[in-house]
Amino acid sequence: MWDAFVTILRIDGPGPLTHAWSQPTWRALLAVHRRRRIHSLLAVAGPAITILTIVLWFLGLVLGTWLVLRAAPGSVVLATGRVPAGPLDLAYYVPVALTGLGYGDYVPAGPPWTFVTGALTFVATTLLTLAVSYLVSVISAALKRRTTASSVFALGQDPETVARHLGEDLGSWAGPYLAGLAGDVSEVAAQQRAFPVLRYFHSADPRRSPALATLLLADAVHLLRSRPDHGLPAGLAAVVDSAVGDLVDVKAVGAADLDEEHEERAMIGAARRLRIPTSEGSPFRTRWREHAQVRQDLARAVADDGWDVSRVGPQSPAAR
Repeated sequence: MWDAFVTILRIDGPGPLTHAWSQPTWRALLAVHRRRRIHSLLAVAGPAITILTIVLWFLGLVLGTWLVLRAAPGSVVLATGRVPAGPLDLAYYVPVALTGLGYGDYVPAGPPWTFVTGALTFVATTLLTLAVSYLVSVISAALKRRTTASSVFALGQDPETVARHLGEDLGSWAGPYLAGLAGDVSEVAAQQRAFPVLRYFHSADPRRSPALATLLLADAVHLLRSRPDHGLPAGLAAVVDSAVGDLVDVKAVGAADLDEEHEERAMIGAARRLRIPTSEGSPFRTRWREHAQVRQDLARAVADDGWDVSRVGPQSPAAR
């Protein structure tokens, strides 16, 4: 029960038991995925882990109640005849009583077991109510992740294209649109802290991956703020940096394989095509080291989501 209430009500991580089995399960799936792509299996892992977690909570309560009653022979008796319930009889009685369906053929022998059963039924009802609310919230947050990613990819599938579109007119539609995207990314990060199971909600479509979308957005913003004439306004850049930092702060379990030199050369190529200076001392070079660290952190989040940075980088299929 403690694990359930911690997972549902605490906003900074799952309960110890949920964490102990769900994270190794996801790690194992990612290990298989790296050898043989199993996007269809990863896509159902999140919902399956969520449902299984709720089932395990209820089964844990059932088992605990069964052990308590089993340790007190005669606590539950047959309604007609007052014959003490055996182990299998208790296995029938406990889930029926906890779900509030009534006692059936077996009833508490009397005080204090009547009160114990009533209290445990209340706890089970509270757990099931919270679990349903938790499930609804997780589904809503999972949909938010996908719509946020889609909003980023609507601008393009590589940093150069996104930067070109956003750079058309930051003073009219592009600025507010970028600020809105930053707010959405921050919200996604906050939801993932509150519901860690969200990291297991994988989409078989890379354009619906929030980690990939955030990496794409960060790369595009790095290009925009490196423009020599009309770069990104400082306030807007700070908002985007904060949003990206929120997502980076969410710990990932995946391992990233990022060729930094190759990625830098590719970004330099994209910058030059956008007529952005890349010489030593230019804003692009000056900010690159800091941005490269952010990319490394985001690459881990991307790997944790079952993807790799090549899907959105300057050398992605869309950029070639």
